[in-house]
Amino acid sequence: MAGPKKKTFNIPVNADVHCSDGRSGTSIMVVINPVSQKVTYVVVEYRSSRYLVPRQTIAATAPECIILDCTKSELVQMELFSDFRYVNFEVPQFSFHDEYVFEPYVHLESEVLIEEEKIPPGELAISRGNEVSASDGRIGTVDEFIVDRGTGDITHLVLREGHLWGKRDIAIPLREIKKTGANEILLKLSRKEVAKLPSMRVFRLWD
Repeated sequence: MAGPKKKTFNIPVNADVHCSDGRSGTSIMVVINPVSQKVTYVVVEYRSSRYLVPRQTIAATAPECIILDCTKSELVQMELFSDFRYVNFEVPQFSFHDEYVFEPYVHLESEVLIEEEKIPPGELAISRGNEVSASDGRIGTVDEFIVDRGTGDITHLVLREGHLWGKRDIAIPLREIKKTGANEILLKLSRKEVAKLPSMRVFRLWD
């Protein structure tokens, strides 16, 4: 007899990604809407390109693996997360005018290749390894995310390896997050309060 359907699942970052027809890269970050607290996309790096994969495309997850409900050819048709373009800029050359003054006399043009991340407006990209700090100091880094299966809401951030409490899964409820930035998440809780959080069994879609 099948048990009750689990209401949450995990989205691992830096995990292998598989389409229905084979391995198709690595998950490198998730994109969230910080207002609605929903995961909107997973960023998948495949053959030197990065793609915005809608959350609804995730068919199953495991600790180090994500299965997508699409083929490789469908994946590469998805929107690119990052674009590369050349930017021109001028480099001034200076002439010696007198003992104290240098004057620009020539501008040399040069081109630089830059990468632009196309994060949807109002959303935030979080990657594995983003710092997590309690109110009284750093406690670890983001390992993965617990997501409500039905709504797409992020319910917890999971700290695993590298945090202060060893190998125990530390699941931080989202309501305890005070502020998020591009590379850091600040909690309302102190270190002692985080240590008192109960252990939480972490499920994956094919656990």
